[in-house]
Amino acid sequence: MHASILRRSLLSTAILLSLTAAPSFATNGLAPIGLGMEHRSLGGAGTGYAANTSSIASNPAATSFVADGYDVGLEIFQPKRSASFNGKAFGMPADVNYDGNGKQNFFIPEGSYKRSLNQFDFGVAVYGNGGMNTSYKQNPNFGVGKAGVDYQQLFVAPTLSYPLNDQHAIGISANLVYHKFKAEGLQNFDNAQFSANPGHVTNNGYDSSTGMGVSIGWQGKLAPSLSLGVAYRSKVSMGKLDQYSGLFANAGEFDVPAALSAGFAWQAAPNTLIVGDVQRIN
Repeated sequence: MHASILRRSLLSTAILLSLTAAPSFATNGLAPIGLGMEHRSLGGAGTGYAANTSSIASNPAATSFVADGYDVGLEIFQPKRSASFNGKAFGMPADVNYDGNGKQNFFIPEGSYKRSLNQFDFGVAVYGNGGMNTSYKQNPNFGVGKAGVDYQQLFVAPTLSYPLNDQHAIGISANLVYHKFKAEGLQNFDNAQFSANPGHVTNNGYDSSTGMGVSIGWQGKLAPSLSLGVAYRSKVSMGKLDQYSGLFANAGEFDVPAALSAGFAWQAAPNTLIVGDVQRIN
């Protein structure tokens, strides 16, 4: 047991050296700040504000408060990534810095659609809910060749919303999730000293899996100028990434965490909208 814990601890250190990027306010861990272009421009707030069909991704109940139609968007993401070492700790005269920006531009598309039915409102949202990338041409793990990771996560969320009356609605989404991952440059840690499953740590190309979860939500107008919302997304238990079972815990487990959010939107004046969200990601 102690040997296994030690291997995982040492391997986690190696992973951090390869994955670490400079802090960015464009993401919330692996997740983006907000879903949909308009909500991203509002700092991610969307649980209590039905802006357009992309609001379905933040709160299924918003489906009943947006017009029929569709929205599409494309984000060009340019994160800055690097790794730094205390050179003296490794017997070097100065600190060592590595540039992880081997790939600079990332294109993230999104789309959403809503249609009113007899008693329900139907919608669907397609979006990237998480991801990360580092690409080091010079290996920061004191190995040879390039190093880095690439992770992409896609949500497809068919949604039904039921208007309780003109002011309140509840909704539910089925979250169909696909993700893929690859790692390179961790050869120094692909052995029994550092991993419980050598041969399944690095340089195995992309591995992918799928999973399914649900989101539920409520949104309501407490006054003509004030709306509130609450939404919960369940944990999504993804299929294991077998090619990286020596890298991730529990033989390749990499699930999507549950999240709970609440928000408000206040039309303080004809040209002034104040919105806010609070979110807990487990």
